[in-house]
Amino acid sequence: MPLAFVRVYVPLWASACLLAVVLAAQRPAAFTILGRDYWRWLLRPWKLVSFAVAFAIMVGIAPYSGDPTWDRVDGGAQSVLTFVTAPWTIAVVYRALRRIGRTPPPREIYGAACAWLFSASWFYDGWLLVRDHLYPTTWALNLGASSALYVLAGVLWSVSGGPGRRVGLAFTEPGWPNVDGGGFRHVAWLALVVMAVTVVLLAPFGWMACQGLRARSAAGRAPALMDVSRQ
Repeated sequence: MPLAFVRVYVPLWASACLLAVVLAAQRPAAFTILGRDYWRWLLRPWKLVSFAVAFAIMVGIAPYSGDPTWDRVDGGAQSVLTFVTAPWTIAVVYRALRRIGRTPPPREIYGAACAWLFSASWFYDGWLLVRDHLYPTTWALNLGASSALYVLAGVLWSVSGGPGRRVGLAFTEPGWPNVDGGGFRHVAWLALVVMAVTVVLLAPFGWMACQGLRARSAAGRAPALMDVSRQ
């Protein structure tokens, strides 16, 4: 990326994020993500377990993925940011477009957009700039790929249902986030469909991680085999 562009782009997105923080601090009640109802709805046992599994995968395969820009820092941080913000961001966008229930105010829409971009791209860009002293040339590719996973995660952790209620997405209900999300057994089929799509998207990286593990294992055995042959 041209240095002139970096000198403009980085301060621009950093200022955008700072403005979002200021807007949230001025009127926290306007941001659903800062309310107790949102956290009560998000921190369901099945969501926490699925997040823990996703976090372990994203961090665990990072060194073996074949992607030098994917390490345990950005893999872990983006996983946490996605779990915390994606369900809220997707809900804000959907409800703003469909005008369902409480229509998100402009400042919340702006904050959700910044949260999306920071979680899917800007943290990744900033971390690699600090780590390598270079702006990643893969920033645009990462933005597209990470945004797809971000949306899927937001949809997954928005699945809701229960006895006598159809399985669907919680943010389509007028009372969201003050809704009963139900247990995993009530939403399993839809949640598993979303998980399957996510696994398909991550499959190439999983394959590369397996190849990396095999290569590292073979490299570790080679000296021992040489020592045995010399005896």
